[in-house]
Amino acid sequence: MMRIVYKYPLVFVHEQDILLPDDIEPLSVQVQNGTICLWGLTSPGRPELRKVWIIGTGHAEVPERARHIGTVQIHDFVWHIFIEPVH
Repeated sequence: MMRIVYKYPLVFVHEQDILLPDDIEPLSVQVQNGTICLWGLTSPGRPELRKVWIIGTGHAEVPERARHIGTVQIHDFVWHIFIEPVH
């Protein structure tokens, strides 16, 4: 089965739930036109709600189940993006 790269814009909040395919392989997290975006490789499978956290350096504790998928810089701040693993 062929896989496709999709883009998922994120809301700039500490914690959010987004619909992602269950087989997504995160490739990159970057800022595009002022929006933090996740690019992922998928086939696409069944979407499911997954938690995403955007955490500033030294700002908040990282949930134990969170998996780091990227770091971005916006102005003078560095933000680390984490995703909830598939259940």
